[in-house]
Amino acid sequence: MTKEKTGAVITGGDFQALGVLRSLARKDISVVILDSCLCISRYSRYKKKFIKSPCPSNADSYIDFLIGLAEKERIQGWVVFPNSDEAVYSLSTHKDIREKFYRIPTPRWEVIRKVYIKKETYQVAERYEIPIPKTYYPESIEASLEMHLEFPVIIKPSIRPHFYSKESCPVRP
Repeated sequence: MTKEKTGAVITGGDFQALGVLRSLARKDISVVILDSCLCISRYSRYKKKFIKSPCPSNADSYIDFLIGLAEKERIQGWVVFPNSDEAVYSLSTHKDIREKFYRIPTPRWEVIRKVYIKKETYQVAERYEIPIPKTYYPESIEASLEMHLEFPVIIKPSIRPHFYSKESCPVRP
């Protein structure tokens, strides 16, 4: 009996995942795509399989799903490539459980936190005098409207999924 080579699991199937999928497939690496929504990668000829998953922002059910998937699809030991902030959050906060079933390059939450929460990223940069654009941290839309800003401005969220009201899977740090 020959053992199948280690493959990859990509969480999320948007255009970025499609690029990763194609790169891995060209190296003859089997790839399973997971996504909670319709996505472009599910139609790629390069994937081994597309599997509809729960939303990764619901970390507990997502991790349970991944554990069951490893056993059901016989993909224990495959490398998981998170392709969204939500997946990074879920994977970083449940690293001990996941690593029994997969290879996870995502660091633990204590490491990820400073880059996941952009407000903290910018504060670290300011502390070490790394140049960044002038940055404000209003706690609400009302607070931002009271600010006297010089235009043009760029509005970016501290936590990306919280920014979009239509986001179906909000993430709570």
